[in-house]
Amino acid sequence: MTKAISADTPAEASPARRAPNGPARELLDNLETQVKKGVKLSVSDAAQLADALETGQIASFSAKSPFASCLIPLLTALGWRGNIRALFESLPHFADSLDRTEFRNCLAHLHYKTVQSPANVADIDERLFPCIFVDRKGSPLVLLAREEDPQSGTPQVRVFDSADRKEKMLQDASLSGTAYFISSDFTTQTNKKKNTRPSENWVGDLFLRFKTTIKQLFAMTLVLNIFALLVPLFIMAIYDQVIPSKSSESLAYLTGGILFAILCEVILRFIRSRFVAYLGARVENIVTTATFKKLLSLPPTMTESSPIGSQVARLKEFDSIKGLFSGTLVNVILELPFVVIFLAIILILGGPLAYIPLVMMAVFGLVGFIMLPSMKRNVARSSRTKAERHGFLVESMSNLRTIKQTASEQAWLDRFRDLSAESAYSHFRTSQVSLLMQSLAQAIMMAAGVATVGFGVLRILNGDMSVGALIACMALVWRVLSPLQGLFLTLTRLEQTLNSVKQINLLMKINSEDDPSPSSLSTREFAGHIVMDRVSFRYRPNAEPALLGASFEVKPGEMLSIIGPNAAGKSTALKLLLTMSRPQAGQVILDGMDVRQINSITLRQAIAYVPQEAHFFHGTIAQNLRLSQPMATHEEMVEACIKANVIEEISNLTHGFETRIGDQSIQSLPSSFKQRLSLARAYLKKSPILLLDEPAKTLDFEGDTAFMRSLDAIKGQMTILMVSHRPSHIRMADKVLVLEDGMVRQFGTPAEVFPDL
Repeated sequence: MTKAISADTPAEASPARRAPNGPARELLDNLETQVKKGVKLSVSDAAQLADALETGQIASFSAKSPFASCLIPLLTALGWRGNIRALFESLPHFADSLDRTEFRNCLAHLHYKTVQSPANVADIDERLFPCIFVDRKGSPLVLLAREEDPQSGTPQVRVFDSADRKEKMLQDASLSGTAYFISSDFTTQTNKKKNTRPSENWVGDLFLRFKTTIKQLFAMTLVLNIFALLVPLFIMAIYDQVIPSKSSESLAYLTGGILFAILCEVILRFIRSRFVAYLGARVENIVTTATFKKLLSLPPTMTESSPIGSQVARLKEFDSIKGLFSGTLVNVILELPFVVIFLAIILILGGPLAYIPLVMMAVFGLVGFIMLPSMKRNVARSSRTKAERHGFLVESMSNLRTIKQTASEQAWLDRFRDLSAESAYSHFRTSQVSLLMQSLAQAIMMAAGVATVGFGVLRILNGDMSVGALIACMALVWRVLSPLQGLFLTLTRLEQTLNSVKQINLLMKINSEDDPSPSSLSTREFAGHIVMDRVSFRYRPNAEPALLGASFEVKPGEMLSIIGPNAAGKSTALKLLLTMSRPQAGQVILDGMDVRQINSITLRQAIAYVPQEAHFFHGTIAQNLRLSQPMATHEEMVEACIKANVIEEISNLTHGFETRIGDQSIQSLPSSFKQRLSLARAYLKKSPILLLDEPAKTLDFEGDTAFMRSLDAIKGQMTILMVSHRPSHIRMADKVLVLEDGMVRQFGTPAEVFPDL
């Protein structure tokens, strides 16, 4: 069990004292300061951090790249107080080859904000130390402190050099490059989450983060619209000034000026497109990452009831927010506010002709108001049928082997044909409405052009305007109506985007399991004293209770065997302890505290769990084992696999622990092999609590013998709750719990419950 440094446990007891000199000594001094402030850090974490300064390696993480070598020295200088697991979870997949971007992302996950700035080492204020400095060759340094040479009194900078992997004094303080100044934003984020409710408009708040970029986009659009005014004015000048005067010199000047304006407009549009692409990519990345993170942090009961296909389809629907930054829609949003400029110019040049675009704008609005309800219904239906079809495809591919085994291909093909037909018809109806709106928009634009020419000619005949002014007004009228036509034609996409925004806002309002408070991030000790006090739970309101008034107690180090018929509530009891579900009545108490008061992530990290069916992700065996313990070394994995009696099979594989599993190849692996891998993953965690749900169901005799041998070795060192009906397992237990219909029928020692066992 992990011991923690606290006010009652002096830091001198830390095994990190094995390296008392240099940076390790500074780290331990820093730990002692934190101890006085009441901060907890496990002794094992302290030892690993101190040793890491000497070796450049923690468990499976090896500082092979320059930026990777700077990570531990920088965190030490910053006084980082997290645990080693938090560090490993912040690292990318290939952590050893950490680059500059991944390095900054890692710090961001650890709640450190980095600000990039070109700088010279000599000009950096010491109050900004420690920081990362990257010279022009791309080599990073950790700037630690300014010191004077004791002999010459020359100011120097103490740095950690990634090239030499050690601290040294930097003689050349004039070194120039890029500095990354670091500040902790954990307190700010925590206060925001504690003092404010979930935002009603998460997407709106997200766009506020980019308000500077958005303002720049609108400013560029304003300049572009001013450039766009020059073309109609150029045409008017040609007809009204150049042609009557037959001045070729004026034509040359005007042509040169308009060509220069067009060139500037092209350049500015290129710059604006870069800004739009950047903003779209950033928003897409933030939205997709945040929504996926939110789904991972939701209580399991909120996601388990929904089919996987539906959840994947919902995530794909969120991608439609990209429509705000692609194609016509983004141009419409940027151009629409500046329509008033063109209306004002039309009013100046053509007087009453300005009423024509105003009337057509009203016609656009009226047609849109009439068509919008039908369009909304068709878009909603199309999205629903598309999601159902996608969910059916995911379900079919996941169970393709079962479909073939039961020879039910035709039945599934018929179901897919029906779903596909409904989806196609919904898409047809949506496209039909969209094409109708497109035809109406073109008709309105043509009517605007005809009306402008007709009324303009009358004004020319009356001597109220010139031919050049009429041509300019024609161009300006279409310029006014063009954004409105674009908006009209993109209403379908806009409706889909707004639906996605609404769904994202609703998702982000749901309370998550994770807790950002500092206590949830520090190391927490559990003795393993478990009490269930009159616990009742049912999976659905109209279902029979899975547990009804269940009460029992397991003391630290005891082993409890849970038995009973199917649907008796055995697995449910384990899930309630893991907070995978919450009881409707009663309490699940761990070490005197209701588990609902304990951060779910912290709790699950302290419990090793072996489910009935082993699940693995696509990746290597080592990666799947490290899911339970990211900091595990190769030697620790070998030890866990020896306990699970699976090391021989792994050694016989061509690539050993680097063999990839988790995809379709997992189907060909023996059930006994998968179950023993699952047991090895639990042993690797070395938790104070071990939950086993039918662990030997697929084990052969040799595997079960090894399992009981391992169980006997760890018995008394951790609290064990095991669902099993094997007499050999029950005899090993300190207590036996008999469940039937969700109620406790018997509870006591094996001799008391089964005298003849």
